[in-house]
Amino acid sequence: MDKIKNIIIVLLLCVTQQAIAQKMITGTVTEDFAGSEEPCIGVNITFQNSQKRIINGTTTDFNGNYSLKVPTDEKGELTIVFSFIGMQTQSFKYTGQTTLNVKMESDAATQIEEVVVSGSRSTRNDMGVTARQMAFATQKINMDDITATQPVTSIEEALQGQLGGVDIIAAGDPGAKSSIRIRGTATLNSSADPLIVINGVPYSTDIDESFDFNTANQEDFAQMLSLNPNDIESIEVLKDAASTAVYGTAGANGVLLITTKKGVMGKTRFTFSTKNSYKIEPESMPMLGGNEYVAYIQDAIWNAANARGLATQAGLLEYLFDTPEIGYNTDWRYFDEYNQDVDWLDYLTRNTFTTDNSFSMSGGGEKATYRYSLSYLDEGGTTKGTGLTRLNTSIDIGYRFSEKITVNAEYTYSDSKKKAPYTEALRAEAMTKMPNKSPYYIDDETGEMTDTYFTRQNSEEFQGAYNGKSDGNAKNFHPLIMAEDSYNNLRTREQRM
Repeated sequence: MDKIKNIIIVLLLCVTQQAIAQKMITGTVTEDFAGSEEPCIGVNITFQNSQKRIINGTTTDFNGNYSLKVPTDEKGELTIVFSFIGMQTQSFKYTGQTTLNVKMESDAATQIEEVVVSGSRSTRNDMGVTARQMAFATQKINMDDITATQPVTSIEEALQGQLGGVDIIAAGDPGAKSSIRIRGTATLNSSADPLIVINGVPYSTDIDESFDFNTANQEDFAQMLSLNPNDIESIEVLKDAASTAVYGTAGANGVLLITTKKGVMGKTRFTFSTKNSYKIEPESMPMLGGNEYVAYIQDAIWNAANARGLATQAGLLEYLFDTPEIGYNTDWRYFDEYNQDVDWLDYLTRNTFTTDNSFSMSGGGEKATYRYSLSYLDEGGTTKGTGLTRLNTSIDIGYRFSEKITVNAEYTYSDSKKKAPYTEALRAEAMTKMPNKSPYYIDDETGEMTDTYFTRQNSEEFQGAYNGKSDGNAKNFHPLIMAEDSYNNLRTREQRM
């Protein structure tokens, strides 16, 4: 019995100590109803920190009472917030009080005073779609709202995050084409790209006879135009059943409607804009250091051999004791080159600068209008050996013969030069290189890296020998040599009338 009494006393002391440690705040919340003060049921009471983040909360009961635990482990200033629909939200600084009674006041600003029902005539646009149908089937964005605040250099960048149901599969390097998917990528045919319509004219997507589907990459399949975003008035996406209703089976994957800017009646107006941005390569994921890598490789070989039986695993043990790349043989010729701590990705990346300049002039009278634009983009890539320069020019002339006849002539020209290495897998290869291996030869006297590439590589190394496939899937190559000395440049000239 004495033992039971002692256990009960200990439990009571623990419960009492815990209750004392927990600070609570209680009170009653009321409201003015028909001239009398009545309990306010269901009021939200929360503790918020200095960043207005909710830490703890509760609601009032049927009698308007509440009990809320004080978050004692939270640093900084705390605020008690009382909120309810139709009532004014009230906030109080927490200064250690244990009781806080509050009277809620009605929020007259949320009261509806008048409801007006109005009617309007329904009209159809050039596609024959009503405004109601467009609300459900299409989405439209104004490019000026985007280009005025964001340093976008392509249409794909401008569309990212702007349209619901439209997925942009962005490419990393400058000039690499991105993919646009409207309502997913599911398709029964060979393409899921949307139909592109510029100023009411579908953009040709004919496939050349020399097109090889076996070796085509994402850039080959991309259909986006090399247009200057500053020349675009608006972009409209037509999706769901409305796309096939207007354009038939050609619009089964959605339709991207692009409207370019036109000349407007009035005095000649000149516009010049320049956008300059500096790209900073963010820190990559943590990678193993040189010593850590060697230790893990040695442990992996030893554990595998030990698990299979040391007597039958002479081949694995040979890797462990006779492989100088992961050993510590100071007499080996390449000891210094294989005892470094190298972040290969850091050698491959860089911070870079991008400039985008655009000039336009427009004007006209009652009959004729015109618009001329010229732009130049120079975009550097954060991966060495990548970059893009693009020259765009366009002229648009419109003439109004009568209220029923209007002729519009447009000419655009684009000249793009994309700089890229032989393969696109530079970063992937850099992240798989041995961190104890130096990218350059080491000076025997100073112990510092020279400017000569360290190119030793054979099939006995853990990384294997160089595989220079021409389809862009080359493996086991020197990333820095590939970035600085190889090239797969592409120049594209497009003109449209």
